Amino acid sequence: MCAAGAEKTQAQWIAENEELRARLEEAEATLEAIRRGDVDAIVVAGPAGDQVYTLTDADRIYRTLIEEMNEGALTVAQDGMILYANRRFADLVDAPLATVIGSSLQRWMAPESQAALVRLLSPHQQARQRTELTLATGSGAPIPVLLSVSQLTVDSAADVYCVVASDLSEQKRTEQVIKDQLAEIQQYYDSTPVGLAVLDADLRYLRVNNLLAEINGIPAVDHIGRTVAEIAPTLEEQAQALAARVRATGEAVTEIELSGETISLPGVQRQWLEGWHPVKRADGEVIGYSVIVEEITERKEAERALAESQAMYRLLAEHSSDAVALIDSDGRVAYISPAYTRRLGYTESEMLHIDMPLILRLIHPDDRAQVAAEIARGRELKLPTSRFEYRCLTKSGDFLWLEDVLQRTFDADGNLISVVVNSRNITARKQAEAELERLRTQLATAQRLEVVGRLAGGIAHEFNNLLAVIMLRTEMLLMMAAPATPLHNGLDTIYATAKRSAYLVRSLLGYARKQVVMPKALELNHAVAASLPILRKLVGEEIRLEWQPDAELRPVRIDPTQLDQILVNLCINARDAIAGGGAITLAATNCTATEAADYAGLAVDPGDYTLLTVSDTGSGIAPDVLPRIFDPFFTTKEVGKGSGLGLSAVDGIVRQNGGFVQVVSQPGAGTTFMVYLKSFCETAAVPAPAPAHQLPRGHGETVLLVEDEASVMQMATEALEFLGYTVITASSPIAAIATMEQHRDAIDLLLTDVIMPEMNGAELAERITALRPGVRQLFLSGYPADVVQQRMHLAADAHFLQKPFSLQSLATQVQAALAEDVGA
Repeated sequence: MCAAGAEKTQAQWIAENEELRARLEEAEATLEAIRRGDVDAIVVAGPAGDQVYTLTDADRIYRTLIEEMNEGALTVAQDGMILYANRRFADLVDAPLATVIGSSLQRWMAPESQAALVRLLSPHQQARQRTELTLATGSGAPIPVLLSVSQLTVDSAADVYCVVASDLSEQKRTEQVIKDQLAEIQQYYDSTPVGLAVLDADLRYLRVNNLLAEINGIPAVDHIGRTVAEIAPTLEEQAQALAARVRATGEAVTEIELSGETISLPGVQRQWLEGWHPVKRADGEVIGYSVIVEEITERKEAERALAESQAMYRLLAEHSSDAVALIDSDGRVAYISPAYTRRLGYTESEMLHIDMPLILRLIHPDDRAQVAAEIARGRELKLPTSRFEYRCLTKSGDFLWLEDVLQRTFDADGNLISVVVNSRNITARKQAEAELERLRTQLATAQRLEVVGRLAGGIAHEFNNLLAVIMLRTEMLLMMAAPATPLHNGLDTIYATAKRSAYLVRSLLGYARKQVVMPKALELNHAVAASLPILRKLVGEEIRLEWQPDAELRPVRIDPTQLDQILVNLCINARDAIAGGGAITLAATNCTATEAADYAGLAVDPGDYTLLTVSDTGSGIAPDVLPRIFDPFFTTKEVGKGSGLGLSAVDGIVRQNGGFVQVVSQPGAGTTFMVYLKSFCETAAVPAPAPAHQLPRGHGETVLLVEDEASVMQMATEALEFLGYTVITASSPIAAIATMEQHRDAIDLLLTDVIMPEMNGAELAERITALRPGVRQLFLSGYPADVVQQRMHLAADAHFLQKPFSLQSLATQVQAALAEDVGA
């Protein structure tokens, strides 16, 4: 019994219900035995001991028993009238006993139970019938009862029925509580996120939740009574092994992976994670198994796919030319690809787990602050991507240019999880960019040189015409003036100044590489030796000028005037670098340039060269100035003491002749200019320069002079007449042709300017030759070579006289042209 006020448990309700059923069945059996006459006496246990009642007393005892029983007892006629009712039935229907007896049993039945009662009281019902019906009480509350009806045959009365009504209210309440609890348990059972099953000792399903039914692809009800082998045949062996382990140890076996097929998906391999727990009796014997099942097929496939993906990406990372690193949230290197170790020279163990301060120390000091700022900015602003370039120190001590792309991962709260660094070696690109910048600078310089060259070429013609007049006039006056007189000295100064101006023009044209040149094979030993008197006057008496020739020196092919410009400019440059006394040394030797030799980064064509060096004991050139010494108009001299074109002219002339210049200098230790001129390897003998001689004079030969510049025409006419020639002038090509037609047989030499209106000198020469075959030709020009080549094409052996020219040059070239053997 439960304590007062205590709530009965489900087990207690079930026990009392079963006791009630047993007592009712016992009473019914007793009554039945008495009715059949099978009982002669009744033994009743009481406080005074067992008492024996004979059949005569049994009716009294039976009545007492009926009145005291816990079930309602009735005697009912066939029409349903209640002939007898005990007090318990009156209590059930909540009515006075007097009201119950004599009333119809249908009165106390709920409407839904009326038809069932009629069937129970049918005379055709011979056997005892038991049915659950509902009583209608006086209070209106329905009472569920188990109505047991037995037909009695009495000699003195019509057929009557013995009716026993057992109150099922408490049983129904208990059953409802049990049903509610089972429903709640089933709800939890079905809502659990894993599959659940209860198996008996033979691995037969006793209970299955919905999720496991869904996993197996079979309704839960279809599991009940079937074995594991019937649901998933390929799992039988594995399930038997698990059951054996549980039985042997009595302990659960968990986290076991099984694989196989189910009958719902034949041929499909699946995987499950299972836990088997024992179901035991009170004595500890395992009588079944509670199984927890989680399908992991998709997870396993995802894990395999992830593993394959990770392997693939690792393979790509480890064979990529780009380096890949993983940085954790603490700024430490968690992974580094082999490209990093190959590139930087550090081992993997040296690179792993280094922190951010050490990483920053590997960055070039000039780039470190910028990289640190970019990293901090990316973390602060939660930037998913950053990109920057920097120089990184390798283990060998060199710096490489790297371009890093950072991919950051943040959690939902914005905290940094990791950083993937993809690093690319851009050293070659940076070098290419530097080279491109250098080429751009060179292009800008070349364009600037082109502008200056055009300027030089543009003024050369007019300036050379002026200089030609000045030099010819002065030279003629010098020949007429008495030596050592003030007039002679003044004219000599004018002539020297004009020659100096001519050198300046040649420097401009040489710098622009547009000077009209007449290259010849020269022996440097003879050419330099012939220039020494002039060079010594240029450098002054305080500076010692030394010359070191080479007896085996190979010849070169260059315009003698250009060689003079090289020597003069280099010697003047050396003179200006020497403060007070000092020395300048000229030397020449043979050499062979190779691609492997170091020529200070200059582009050099391999081959044989003749090397001319000019060394001085001067102040030297500062390292920051040295790269600019060949720039036009660049000079470190005071204003008015240097044009900035001397070394530019040297560089231009040397390059024009296929050579190059190398400079070696140290501040305070002097400077050496090394001029490499292509050796002239033809076998023809190279004549030595002829000694100076008297002016060659004419013998009345007629010269047709064609010149569109009036001052030059007048001066050239006077000079030619001074030399003994007859001169006929024409100011234009058309006028020259007309003159030739008038004096066809008298003209011995055509002396014409190259660039003129109407037609150029070459075209005029063709027209004149057509009128007088075999006429000799001598061309004049003050324009640079490129302009001449654009407007006309002179023969390689054509006689050419560059303006400005001396009287000596004029006389020599005229004689040479007249002496040429020209076929008619």
